[in-house]
Amino acid sequence: MNLIFLQTLSQFTWHPSLLHVVITLAIFAGIVALVIYLNVSKTVQNSKIVQDGTIDLSKAIPKPVSGAFMHIARQYGLSRAEAAFLEHIFSETGIKPEEALRNKKNTDECFSIAYKYLKRDSENAADEMRNMSMFFSIRNAVEYKNMLSEIAHSNKNLIPRKFRRKETGIPCSFSYVVVQNVKQGLKQVQKLSVDGKKITGALIDVSVGGCAFSTAENIKAGIKLKIEFKAGRNTVAALGAVVRVNKSGNDALAHVQFLKIPPHSHSTLNAFIYDYE
Repeated sequence: MNLIFLQTLSQFTWHPSLLHVVITLAIFAGIVALVIYLNVSKTVQNSKIVQDGTIDLSKAIPKPVSGAFMHIARQYGLSRAEAAFLEHIFSETGIKPEEALRNKKNTDECFSIAYKYLKRDSENAADEMRNMSMFFSIRNAVEYKNMLSEIAHSNKNLIPRKFRRKETGIPCSFSYVVVQNVKQGLKQVQKLSVDGKKITGALIDVSVGGCAFSTAENIKAGIKLKIEFKAGRNTVAALGAVVRVNKSGNDALAHVQFLKIPPHSHSTLNAFIYDYE
């Protein structure tokens, strides 16, 4: 029986043609696996860019940003992720991305349309918050760049503001904030506590960087306060520091620098300033 087995084994020969087929199939399978891996990696990378602060990609993956639009976006200091985000929104709303930034007269209208698209199509409150954060970061960067360009082409010696400022005449209220040094373990940390008493005032102007308001209160520079006011249908609350106080008749005119604004109030305030609501 062993002899028969050895004779059978000796009759079997490994043909070179068969070896070539096996090697070819192995190489082909490796190439296919590599292509699949690269495509999956690209999809995951694009998805991460969007989920880190832009659009939900569960429905569609935005196309890579075009070279023409990227060239314009760089002039505004936008990153590739920001440019891809903006190009996708403009394309979805029927706006030519290049014209939206190149033609400054249409910029506000184009961004207003894009804002309404985000409000309508964001999957949930968390997605909307992330989208709005990136959207207004881009909008303010574009606004500042356009302002610098206008000043450069004018004969006026103006100081550019980092954020758009809106004049208002709406009521506001504020409360003093007490800062206490508290020992936490081996460290000294500052604890902020808001006074329960609300003092009324009138908001003169506001930006996402700060505001000015008038009040009959004898307010002093250097204090911290919590200020609240209605911006359209929503209420904005912010922590600020009074940097300067001027007298206006019997009232004090306080100039406040915002120190912290909650994300929801930040989006609400931006929409109010740009008249998107």
